[in-house]
Amino acid sequence: RLEKLRARANAKREAAEQAAANELERAKMATLIEHAKVQLEWMEVEEEAKLVERELRVNSENVRKVTLYCQMKGQEEMRAKALSRKLRGTADKDLKAVEDAMEFFEKCSAELDRCKRVKYRVDIDTEFTDTSAICGFLQRYKSPVLFRKLRHLYFWTLAGIVANRAELIATERRLMRINEELVNNEVETNIKTKDLAQLWKEQKRSDLMRMRRSELGTKMFSKWQNTILTKVFEGWVRFWMWHLGMRNAFNLKYTLIKQELDLKRMHPETRDAKERKQNTMATGDDNRDANSKKTLLQQHKSKPIQCRLCGVFYLEGHNTDRSCRYHPGEYKTACPSWCAGLSTNCMSHRTRRWTCCDVREKGQFGNSGCQSRFHMPPEKDPDYKAAVDQKDEFFINEFTKLGQEGEEVQKANWALEAKKIKIQQLDDIKDHVEEERVVVRRFKDPLDLDEKILVNYEVDPFTGEARLKDPADQVAV
Repeated sequence: RLEKLRARANAKREAAEQAAANELERAKMATLIEHAKVQLEWMEVEEEAKLVERELRVNSENVRKVTLYCQMKGQEEMRAKALSRKLRGTADKDLKAVEDAMEFFEKCSAELDRCKRVKYRVDIDTEFTDTSAICGFLQRYKSPVLFRKLRHLYFWTLAGIVANRAELIATERRLMRINEELVNNEVETNIKTKDLAQLWKEQKRSDLMRMRRSELGTKMFSKWQNTILTKVFEGWVRFWMWHLGMRNAFNLKYTLIKQELDLKRMHPETRDAKERKQNTMATGDDNRDANSKKTLLQQHKSKPIQCRLCGVFYLEGHNTDRSCRYHPGEYKTACPSWCAGLSTNCMSHRTRRWTCCDVREKGQFGNSGCQSRFHMPPEKDPDYKAAVDQKDEFFINEFTKLGQEGEEVQKANWALEAKKIKIQQLDDIKDHVEEERVVVRRFKDPLDLDEKILVNYEVDPFTGEARLKDPADQVAV
């Protein structure tokens, strides 16, 4: 029983020790986190102190310049007095700013001393560190020794990565050379294949040229004669269908052109002609009025537009993809992109910068931007909206009018009327030809006339009819 009590007491003691060790570990981690926060606050305060010192130097330089300027302009008494009063006010403001800056600097110095004391206390508390990152099991190290070991391990790993990268690059270059040789071999193979095909083609042509014509036709066209005839017949059918389509298209185009000519004949000055005459500039007349109205395109190109992204005015004719400069990132206090953050080097380079390109100059209207784009016009333009509404109303009225005229044309069926007229004309031609053929059939049998009689007749060169010559030209029979 005593052994059980001892074992139980030992178990409780070990549990208590484990709990105390865990609590100590958590306290150490909290202390490290607090230390990092305090160090970051200290760096920010030091950065603000540097900014205040920079402003102090700038203000001191401004005061010196104002003093020299007053000494140089001492001859102009009245104007110098007015200017001195103005500069005196500026100097008072600057002195007040300097006093405020000094007061703030004293506060920052006191805060810096406090942060140093806190840092010293934290350094004492964190002199030793327990970690398993070195040998794989938990072991206590001095913080500087642990830093040197971790740094050696880091640079040893980095050297291995650099060596692997160099070997990889060498392998890639070797593969590129091999690939280049393969491409050259492929190009040479293609050239030789083409030359071989050309030689084989010439040899085959030479063999075919030595054949007889009948044997050549049997060899080349024995399997393709029916196919060629079928394709030729199909082509003729397609041509005939195309001819019918072209005739129908011609009839439709003839109808539309006739309708347009009729409309122009009825209305010689249409709305389009008036608008073209009023708004065009390309008249070809050197003596035209200099105050003539510009076209909509010329007005659009010469109108200054304010970009809704950067606020700069521009012309549409000068707008390119490199006109509008901008930063895709944010302008804030941050480390450069190559910094991992929360290191001792952050105090030397942590300042206000663009997160996209690490440029520290803020710029105006994006003139220091790292990327460019087109200027963007305003989403709504009253002038263009009014012009578009006017054109839309005009086109709606014109389309409605054309639709009504088209319905009238469909109801009148002009194509059918023209076809009826053409059919009537063909019938008239047919009747006339039939009448002529009846006259010809009367003289179907040949006439046996004496040559002496035919000499007294002649053929009219204009009508083609036979007639007797003049009595003076006739020959006595």
